[in-house]
Amino acid sequence: MKAAAKATPFAQRTKCRHLSAKINVPVSTLHCLLWTKKFFKHHASALKPNLAASNKHLRVLHALEKTDPNTIKSRTETMKCQTLCNEIHVAEKWFCACRDGESYVCCSCEDPPERKVGHKLHVTKAMFLRAQARPMQLSNATWWDGKIGIWPIGYHRNTIRDSVNRPAGEAF
Repeated sequence: MKAAAKATPFAQRTKCRHLSAKINVPVSTLHCLLWTKKFFKHHASALKPNLAASNKHLRVLHALEKTDPNTIKSRTETMKCQTLCNEIHVAEKWFCACRDGESYVCCSCEDPPERKVGHKLHVTKAMFLRAQARPMQLSNATWWDGKIGIWPIGYHRNTIRDSVNRPAGEAF
């Protein structure tokens, strides 16, 4: 079983159920081997965000802008948020080729894979523009889910000259 687990690539054993499907072992047996027998180990690492004090302050100010001033009567009463029915949220969404905090199920004698990039910003990404509003009931008694659309941003181009990364004329 250990040899079959080692033969499975790390990308196909991010969860216990994925590994159990690949090596044909029930998930309950794999959990038993993972937690009680220490036959397998679960490895996860993630980068933690570090907000500066000015960013925290700006977040609080943004939240206070969304409060309804008519509900603030005294210090003991709780503030209420505005309904935000007529507001559309437009945001850019980034999708990365590899995730920052991937987890793997490793054998006890096996080291987790080393994933290296020159910098966190050098991960291949795709950017989309998203528009979304609050779901609401329409005049004909049906519900609108609030989704307006999502559109890709960017372009593909061919390389002009050869480089160590790719030959000339290849799309990137």
